[in-house]
Amino acid sequence: MVRPRRREDPLSEYAVIQTQFRDATVLAGALTDLGFPARAIEWHEEPVVLRGPTTEVAAYAQLVIRGRHVGPGANDLGFIRGRDGVFHALVGTMDQRTRGWHGPYDQTWLGRLAAAYAVRQLAVQYQAKGWRVTITRDKAGVVELVAEG
Repeated sequence: MVRPRRREDPLSEYAVIQTQFRDATVLAGALTDLGFPARAIEWHEEPVVLRGPTTEVAAYAQLVIRGRHVGPGANDLGFIRGRDGVFHALVGTMDQRTRGWHGPYDQTWLGRLAAAYAVRQLAVQYQAKGWRVTITRDKAGVVELVAEG
């Protein structure tokens, strides 16, 4: 049963942010590199509705991390593929300003995600050439990629 929205119901707003991410598998791997458990990352061929802390919102995504994995009282975090094949990030506007489990989910966080994606993408390229790839991260967050071919 769908409940009609009342004027006093909270409405979660999302910022739609252009990214350079094209590969959903690499993106999911990069999200795990930033601390999200792999089991928290959902992939849907058809976009699904995103949820705020108390309500569904008018936003849809294919790659979804539910709010309980984003932070206390957080919106779902999502990514949807555009017509050009590039993913757009859907980030709750409040989640950009408040500390979540792995955030705030602002431009700095998106920069870290882009860096993790680049490392993962490079690993995929080397592996496609038959090289053995090892990625390590130290306690300070420094990433080392070693490719042996």
